[in-house]
Amino acid sequence: MTSRAAAFERRTRGPGGRPARGFSLLETIAAILLLAIAVAALMRVASASLNLADRLGQTTRADMLAQGKLDGLGIAEPLRAGEYDGMFDRDYRWRLRIAPWQGDDPPTESGLMLYRVELHVSWGDARHPRDMKYVTLRAQPRKAL
Repeated sequence: MTSRAAAFERRTRGPGGRPARGFSLLETIAAILLLAIAVAALMRVASASLNLADRLGQTTRADMLAQGKLDGLGIAEPLRAGEYDGMFDRDYRWRLRIAPWQGDDPPTESGLMLYRVELHVSWGDARHPRDMKYVTLRAQPRKAL
């Protein structure tokens, strides 16, 4: 054996004189493939998480806009039977239906008139429309009619 071959033989041997063993090309490709699959799965989970967070933000905004609209009824805006619609901004639209309550009215001596208020808030595009519906009762003094 030449000195060059002997030096190579010493370098390729591991501890205890056994031949050193590395990864084959097939094992390396399999490891990279598994890593790529794991990264792709993590990216899908991250994308789904961001999508859910965006939808939650939109729903929360619609909820706050609806709450503000309902809070202003009878105070900032008159409470009159009828159907109304409008836009909060360029993304969120509302439709309001106010009707006298069809049920047990409060006693006439109470001086109150009950109204059923139904508010629809919608947003999104034509492919993915979103809608929330709020129903409540509002009381108004009879003398204000």
